[in-house]
Amino acid sequence: MGQDKAGLRIGGETLLARQVRLMQEAGVGECWVSMGFGGREEWEGLDEGVSRVRDEVEDGGPMEGIRQVLERSRTAHLLVLAVDLPGLSTGFLGRLMAKRRAGGGVVPIGVRGLEPLCAVYPVGQALAAVKAWDGSGECSPRRLVSDGLKEGWMESWRVEEPDQACLVNWNQPGDWDGGSAGFGFRRMKGPVRVSGAA
Repeated sequence: MGQDKAGLRIGGETLLARQVRLMQEAGVGECWVSMGFGGREEWEGLDEGVSRVRDEVEDGGPMEGIRQVLERSRTAHLLVLAVDLPGLSTGFLGRLMAKRRAGGGVVPIGVRGLEPLCAVYPVGQALAAVKAWDGSGECSPRRLVSDGLKEGWMESWRVEEPDQACLVNWNQPGDWDGGSAGFGFRRMKGPVRVSGAA
């Protein structure tokens, strides 16, 4: 895209600050921001109550940040959000979190399939799965969801209209026109990450 998505603005608010605000409005008690290896130190609009982790390995991708937050979380569930989902709403996040069950998580299924970067993970089971990988094979959010679905600690949720718009990614400058009200969609596709302990 040529610039960091977290700093893109919608209605005067950066995408990163917006995602954190939405999680807090949806009732997430503990918010984390995972910053890439060698990236910016601070972001505008994040209050002191937001914890930060930095990738410990270069090219660790979203899974590196998820792993670190899983290791540090003090709650039973972790809501993981990509920063580049400008259509998210507090209502959608509330519906997503309401679908989780004790000891289990939920991943939405949108038009592009499973959405592992907009999902609720059970911390204990997800961390155990990541540790069991021990560097073998693919280490990705998609694998984490796949393992959870196979082992029964994740469930899928087929998202219907109009909530499909919540799962649209902002990948190219032309994907989002900003709209006069701050929300104008064009064709969009796929991540950075924000996590919250639900």
